[in-house]
Amino acid sequence: MFEFNYWILPSGNFLKKFCLVLFAMSFSLNKVAGSKELNFSKNSYTIHSGKKDSLIVQPSVDSTVRYKPKPSQKMLDAILCKLVRLRVIDYELNLSGKPLKGEFKTNPIATSTGVVLFDTSETKILREFSEHLRISQDSHSQLLVTSSPTFELTLSDGRKILLGLAGWGHIRWNEWSQDGRLSNAGAFLDWLSKNGINGPSAELKAHQKSELAYDKKTESALADLAQTMPKSMRNFFGVLKPDRTTQLENFSESYAKIPKEDRLRLAKAALKKEFPTDSEQVGALLEWSGKMKTNYSFQKFPVELLLEYSPDLILEKTKKISISSAQWVGICRYYSNLNFRYKYPEGYSPLNKNLQKRIHSEVSKTRKNDSDIEDFDKAVKKWIP
Repeated sequence: MFEFNYWILPSGNFLKKFCLVLFAMSFSLNKVAGSKELNFSKNSYTIHSGKKDSLIVQPSVDSTVRYKPKPSQKMLDAILCKLVRLRVIDYELNLSGKPLKGEFKTNPIATSTGVVLFDTSETKILREFSEHLRISQDSHSQLLVTSSPTFELTLSDGRKILLGLAGWGHIRWNEWSQDGRLSNAGAFLDWLSKNGINGPSAELKAHQKSELAYDKKTESALADLAQTMPKSMRNFFGVLKPDRTTQLENFSESYAKIPKEDRLRLAKAALKKEFPTDSEQVGALLEWSGKMKTNYSFQKFPVELLLEYSPDLILEKTKKISISSAQWVGICRYYSNLNFRYKYPEGYSPLNKNLQKRIHSEVSKTRKNDSDIEDFDKAVKKWIP
């Protein structure tokens, strides 16, 4: 049972009680206990007196509440043995396994045209469909995407069951608390294509192609990070290996072994071996940051390290007569970093219009850092993302 305690003074204040009721009724609660899902009524709440100066709001449990089990092959077989007709329809089921009705579509690939893609009562095909609809026991999850297409199963007792294909490899059913993973998703998609339902297979191939392109960009960005870093940082990170999480600790085993609270301090100590003074270290970090062609999250490590130094040292660089174009880009990225804005909220004050124009001018000369200039302008205006 859920309890919400809201303190009010005094407890008999009608207006505050009324506001409390309105506030409480705007919420719906769901409780998941182990493998079971408990649905509460969205509109019914009980309010009674609690401790001194408090009220307790308790959601009233709907009498139709029921518990949903995890996916099981046994439950699937119980309906598949009664299957007399199969229709495959091009529309989506929401996360609860129910047809979408004007809701926000979380899967932009799905089309939801409502077109019937396939319709059969042929015993042989129904048997093939049933044989392919095998799920891995104890392998299930709730995918945060809508499912498409929808399989409408008509049973011998007249019931109609809706199943959805979620994430190209899971079956969704509103009788289950989660999505069941297909034992052989590839074979199932091939069977659908064989029967003229090509959408899922084509979407999966497009998704895989997109992921491959993303992986290549990430690998290129990682190589960019490694090639531009100072020698002392190469020794600090050691071998860098690509990882889909795009987290530095997953790229570098050496870095991952260092406690989080010590990473920047030790990186700074490593840099000092190559560049003795703080000014030299700041210059090297600005150069490193500015040389990188892309600006992925893990490539912002030089700026994270720069934030360990006094902002006066970076400001001092902007007043030098001659610094490299890469260092100007590094300065631009330093001031654009969200953490700089949080750590040094007054750090933009010294950037008068003349200095801002100079940063613009120097970075513009590279002819490839327009996005950095845009980020800088937003940061200076204290734009909130």
